[in-house]
Amino acid sequence: MGKNQHRRCVCGKSSTYPICDFSHVSEKWQCQGKSGEVAEWCFVAGPHNLNLAEKLAAELGGIAAHTIDEKIIAEKEVLLTEGTDLEFLSVLDARISANERYVFALNVDPGLIGSVFVNAKIVPIVGETMELWQQIRTVCRQEFDQNIESTEHLAATKLKRVFLSHAVKDESILRPAVDYLRRFYEADIFLCADSIASGTNWQAEIVGNLQERESFLYLLSKNSLDSTFCAFEIGFASALEKNIAIISLDGSLPPVFAQHIQMNDVQRLRQRQPWLETDEALLEILLQVMSH
Repeated sequence: MGKNQHRRCVCGKSSTYPICDFSHVSEKWQCQGKSGEVAEWCFVAGPHNLNLAEKLAAELGGIAAHTIDEKIIAEKEVLLTEGTDLEFLSVLDARISANERYVFALNVDPGLIGSVFVNAKIVPIVGETMELWQQIRTVCRQEFDQNIESTEHLAATKLKRVFLSHAVKDESILRPAVDYLRRFYEADIFLCADSIASGTNWQAEIVGNLQERESFLYLLSKNSLDSTFCAFEIGFASALEKNIAIISLDGSLPPVFAQHIQMNDVQRLRQRQPWLETDEALLEILLQVMSH
């Protein structure tokens, strides 16, 4: 997801906080592991959290997986995920052989992560960037004595079956997030662009799926406000008293009859988390909305 490889600052000293300016290199904690060694710890993280893996590796005497291109053998593997970085993580994870495997679910439903990592122990971590770092370090130093669930005993979380309403012009922005959710979480998303078989009555398919799906997601934008079909779909969903979630791509406000619904805003999230690209922010919101 996305091409932006900005990292989050985990030391709080960056001149461009909350984005890392790599000043931590002078503090000697940028880990550079040695090929072939058997490490006690191996830390694996997504593109925006690579600093977190490096800082943990430097402090606990381990390896940050992204610093080595070859196979890694470790006593304990600690995988840090926000649920939106699984494609990147799967590449690193495939090179690691470890006796124990722990997955830290960072601000994401542990039941959802447990369904992806079936042979691991899940550690839920909740908080902002600096809080995440402190919590992860504490859990690691306590040798994982608390707050751990084996995937064998963890209740799996399924994403809601949703009808996703959007303007045709916004499909290129939406498609990567939908493909990701379907691939990694087996998400059941009705999308007019690919969920209607050729030769069928498309109007009947739209109405039928609007009626049967438990949730309705409206991807709001200037384009969707100009769309007759989007207006029909959200109006019909309101009449059916469906559970409606609104995600604004560009800060547009919803139709008057839907302005009482709390709106998620992609651009506002990017202001709070400036390391995210638009498609990454959209994926993060979709994952949150569909899992609650």
